[in-house]
Formats: sequence, C-alpha cells, structure tokens
Amino acid sequence: MDQRGTQMADPKASIAATLRTALIVAGFGILIWLLSDVLLLVFTAVLLAVLLRGTAAILHRALGLPVGIWLALVTLLAMAGAAGFLVLLGQRFADEGQQLLLALTSFVQHLREHYGGTTWAQTLRKVIGSGHGINLAPVAPKVLTATFGTVGGLVLLLVTTLYLAAAPRPYINGAIRLIPLFYRERAAMIMDQLGRTLRFWMAGQLISMATVGVLSTVGLMLLHVPLFVALGVLAGLLTFIPYLGAILAGVPAAIIASTQGPEMIIWVVLLYIGCHLIEGYVVTPLVTRRTVDLPPAITLVSISAFGALFGFMGVLIATPLAAVIIVLVREIYVRDILGDHRPELETGPANPANPRSNA
Repeated sequence: MDQRGTQMADPKASIAATLRTALIVAGFGILIWLLSDVLLLVFTAVLLAVLLRGTAAILHRALGLPVGIWLALVTLLAMAGAAGFLVLLGQRFADEGQQLLLALTSFVQHLREHYGGTTWAQTLRKVIGSGHGINLAPVAPKVLTATFGTVGGLVLLLVTTLYLAAAPRPYINGAIRLIPLFYRERAAMIMDQLGRTLRFWMAGQLISMATVGVLSTVGLMLLHVPLFVALGVLAGLLTFIPYLGAILAGVPAAIIASTQGPEMIIWVVLLYIGCHLIEGYVVTPLVTRRTVDLPPAITLVSISAFGALFGFMGVLIATPLAAVIIVLVREIYVRDILGDHRPELETGPANPANPRSNA
C-alpha cells in the first residue's frame, strides 16, 4: 500500500500529525511574541551588520586588502562621520529640534482652541483615543525602551552589530545546523540570497536618505525657511519609512513654512515633492536593482501590521522584514514545496532594467 493509502487507512495518525504541526507553529508564534524586543533588536543588528560587511567585501574585491581591515575602516569612518555631525551641527540640530517641537506643539494647541469644538475634531479625538493631547507612547521605539532601556539598547545594538559583521559565519553555520541534513545546502543558498537582498536594500535606503536629506536641507536654506537643518535631517531620517515617511516629514515643514506666508507653503511642498521624485525615479532604481521591490499595497500593509504589533520599531523594519518574508515564501514554499520553478510572472520580481515595477 502506498503512502496515500496508508494515510487514508489511518486517519487518526494524519489528524495527530496535523495537530502536532499546529501546536509547534503556535508555540513558535508565542515564543516570537514573548521575545519580540530581543528579536527586533537582533534583526536591526543584522541589517546594520550586512551593510557593514557588504561594504567591506566590495572594497576588498575592488582594492584587495583583507575584509577585516576594510570592515574596521568602514566602521571607524561611520563613527567618525557621526561624531563629525555632532561636532559641526549637533548643537544647532538640538536647538532647532527643540524649537521645532515647540512650534508643532503651539500649532496643535492653536488648532485645538479654534477647532476643538467642531464635529470632525471630536470624531478625530475618538479615533485617536486621547482627549487630553497627543499620545506619544505608540511611537516610542519599543526595542530600545521596553526591555533594555534607551542607552542599554543602543550599546547592545552596537555590540551585536559589530560581532555579526566581524564574524558572521559561525552564526550562519549554527543556524544551518538546526535544519535537517537533506535541506542544509539549499538553506545555505537561501540565506546567502537573504543576505544579498538585505545588503542592497540597506545600501539603497541609506543613499536615498542622504539624497533627500541633503536636497531638502539645501532647498529649505535657499528658501530661507527657519529651522532648515532640523527639517532637513528629519526628512532624511523619515525617508527610511517608504511612502509614509515623505508625508510625516512634509507636515512639520509645511507648518514652519506657514509662518512665512501661504506662498512659502507652496514652495516647500513643491520642494519636498521634487526631492522624493528624484529619490524615487532616479536614485532608487540605480541602487536597488538586485533587491526585492515591494508593491505599495504590500509595503503599506506590512507597515500597518508590524507597527500595530511592535510599535514604532515595527514601522521602521517593516519593509526589510516583509522583503525577507517574500523571499522565504518564494524560495521555500513556491519553489521547494510546490515545485514551481518557472520564471516569475508579471506580478513577480521586477525586470532588472526597471526594479521598481513589481515584486
């Protein structure tokens, strides 16, 4: 009797196997939820580590020095750049950031005093769920505050990143040894593909952030908009969040521009639209040709889902996490389990000449 006939003859065994699998999956889900802070921190460290390691590997292939030397130089250069920013613009950014926060608070208070009694304002308060002001708790970085504290979380993130970047192979091999023997070679290939995907995604995001940050800062300065340093840095940082980041950065810029008159609001809006058009149609296609491109609907749904589950940190890592999930589903479920090895359809990965088309 073949395997199918055996399963039909013993339905209890089939039901037991299904229940056992469901319990294992549920157990893993509960474990992931309980350790969400740690897992989010580890995933963030992985993103930074693959970026550092990938940059060092590229320099190694181009110039020939050992990867370890390039990794040390890239890390020191990144730290020197952060220190230089703090020395040159840190105090100004802090001062302008405080003024920006006060201006936004004053603007919200003005709206509340003049429009707080309207029907739409009352409805908005009910939707937000706070009738006594803005609740900043949902946007607190959970991974840095819930378990480790802000300083402790940053230190742990930095140390974990450096360990993973300096010697990734022991961790990769350890993860592969948890997989059955017959699938280890295939698992190693998938993990290498995930590493390439995350590396190119992170590189693309950093270049896009730098582009938007520099262009918006220079544009706001030329328009004589107050607090242009804080607004430009904010625009660059929020570019890390696809689609929503542009809106979140544009709102405070428009509010500050409103103090200069309605014409300035139009110029600032046009500036931000131009910056993100350059980023979206010139910069991003050039630097993300070898990564997974997510359609807007999947990106927004992933941001909403992971944001609801993990707070602001979930919003930040939603896109790379969704890219990882898509690669895993495509490689493990579609190709290995279903046996579908056909070239991707029009809804699959984008044409290399147009990586922004589909995912």
